[in-house]
Amino acid sequence: MQFEDGFTRLIIHCNQQGGDEGAHTPAFLALSRPIVSQGFEWKEKAENLEVELQQCYKAQSLLSEQLVKELTELRDECSQLKTDLDQKIKEVDLVLSENSELKAQLEQMTTKANEAEAENKMLTDRLMLEKMKDAERLNEANALYEDMVQRLRASGLEQLAREQVDEIVRRSEEGAEFFSQSNIPSNCKYRLNAHEGGCASLLFEYNSSKLITGGQDHSVKVWDTNTGSLSSSLTGCLGSVLDLTITNDNRSVIAASSSNNLYPYWTHR
Repeated sequence: MQFEDGFTRLIIHCNQQGGDEGAHTPAFLALSRPIVSQGFEWKEKAENLEVELQQCYKAQSLLSEQLVKELTELRDECSQLKTDLDQKIKEVDLVLSENSELKAQLEQMTTKANEAEAENKMLTDRLMLEKMKDAERLNEANALYEDMVQRLRASGLEQLAREQVDEIVRRSEEGAEFFSQSNIPSNCKYRLNAHEGGCASLLFEYNSSKLITGGQDHSVKVWDTNTGSLSSSLTGCLGSVLDLTITNDNRSVIAASSSNNLYPYWTHR
């Protein structure tokens, strides 16, 4: 409206300046109407654009506030995550340190175990060597004993040797009234060919007449000393039997062999 009034005043002013030209006023007014109408449209569009611009400003302000709030929350969350990450890194470092200590302890224990195993093997080898030497000495002693008995029998000194072994006191000598018969047998009742290659170990069962022998033929045998017969033969040993032991109930026999192994056997009971 202001635009139309100003335009009309402009036309009237022009007419006042030129007398003849005032006759053209209606034509100017007719031409000015589309321009005025277009001016109203521009004004209305400008007002609408201003309203939209204000709405955009408000939306931008709300969006900025929301972004600031989200950024603050993200910053706090990142700070918390960083704190948690630092804590986890400390825990991982602690676990790695403990793992290193445990690894060092394991290596020390492994070294000690290897040393103990080597020492045990050395002691076992030494024990087996001593057992083999004892077995050889026992075989030599048996052979020497057999040779001595044969020589004594051949020379007629068997009776004298028996008296010396049994500690028999002659009744005609002084102190004969204190004579007592020895319980040590003076005669060989049975001769056992127990093992091929020689006998390395022997023992009696507790409170029994059973004799258990082990030899270089990898076997353990049980003998009845009352009859001199073989009661049972136990096999399965991978080496020469060097030593024997028996449980108190005479139910189990354990044999040590030259293969560095122990073999349990169960007797006939």
